[in-house]
Amino acid sequence: MNPDEVSSILSIQPTSVQRKGERNADRKGKIYSLSGWFLSTEGILESRDARRHLDWIIEKVKEKKVGFQEFHTRGYLVDMCIRWNSKSGHGGPTLSPKQMSILADLEVELWFDIYVGTLEE
Repeated sequence: MNPDEVSSILSIQPTSVQRKGERNADRKGKIYSLSGWFLSTEGILESRDARRHLDWIIEKVKEKKVGFQEFHTRGYLVDMCIRWNSKSGHGGPTLSPKQMSILADLEVELWFDIYVGTLEE
């Protein structure tokens, strides 16, 4: 799906997009094989609590169920990723029941990208 169409359906502007067939500026010569629409807290929130980042995103999308149903009907992947850095590998991200309920209602999968030993003090 064209990222502009996603923005139109959700009435939300993304923090970044990628368009199929365009060059990836971060990877020399690489061409995007898929389009993507992204909403990120990077540079917006400084909290180390994954719940705060998830709350920020949920607040933007929680009333957009019809839009998410449209994406699912068309067969598009709709997911959310939380990057989690840990100094020692202990602890971990926590989700509240309310967050899980909203994501389930929107039929959005959530996954974690976990990096151990990478947290800077």
